[in-house]
Amino acid sequence: MNLSLPAWVADWLGDILHKSQASGASWIAETSHGRRFRLVSLCIPNAQDLDDEHLSVACRDAYLGLRDIVGDHSLVRVWNGMPDILDEASRLRDRYMVFNAGRYAAFKQWFGGRGPEAFAALMPAATGVGHASPDLIIHALADTHAGTAVENPRQQAAYRYSPRYGPQSPCFSRATRVVGPTDESQAYVLLSGTASIVGEDTVHANDLASQLDETITNLDVLIQAAGGQGVQSMQEMRVYHTNAVSTIELLQLLDASPIGSVPAMELYPVVLCRDNLLVEIEGIATVS
Repeated sequence: MNLSLPAWVADWLGDILHKSQASGASWIAETSHGRRFRLVSLCIPNAQDLDDEHLSVACRDAYLGLRDIVGDHSLVRVWNGMPDILDEASRLRDRYMVFNAGRYAAFKQWFGGRGPEAFAALMPAATGVGHASPDLIIHALADTHAGTAVENPRQQAAYRYSPRYGPQSPCFSRATRVVGPTDESQAYVLLSGTASIVGEDTVHANDLASQLDETITNLDVLIQAAGGQGVQSMQEMRVYHTNAVSTIELLQLLDASPIGSVPAMELYPVVLCRDNLLVEIEGIATVS
């Protein structure tokens, strides 16, 4: 199953004016054009079968293709679904690092010539998980209004990760602040996939209850960093979890947590990008 989009994306996109197709040497894409947003769904078919070198090149080319499709719009949110995300790589620890190397190379061309802080300020919010498909899928939401990248003061910015997480850092912001799709006086924060990470380290490895608590703390601090009131302002969320997690236990923990009353919630089984993580949460929140 390919990684699908959260329900709120279709609502934000609104009426589709038209659709278009594009392709590159290793990818194909379809774009839905709305009045304000563009939604690009790009596929690298059978990425599972590519060796590490060809996978990195294909990811670079796919993101450069995304740049051309997006045009004068700004990336505000990206979802990456990868096959075999934790499989061992030839010269790197895992295939997620191979993907990161390709994405970094593309963003360096896309946003190159800037210092590290300016480069990071252009990164969109993102999620990267493993899914049960041989294809690599990239969904990207682009906006005529530039968003504002937001970082979490409890966490190391992803672009500053140490070489323990690969020779090329992941390229995403912890969240993007944007104006609302219908009321531009209302701001929202689009939350990246957020997990039990402090600094750059996983904490509470393989402890579901403690990881969930730490994740909620990270979400709360992140929303406040964007100017919001914390997790009580979340409107929708998707909870990614591994197959090792009991959904009954997870639902019980969520129901008793500060995010138990979020109006819309979806559970989504995946492979997470670190083998000691059990849960990761993304979503949207209002910002006053």
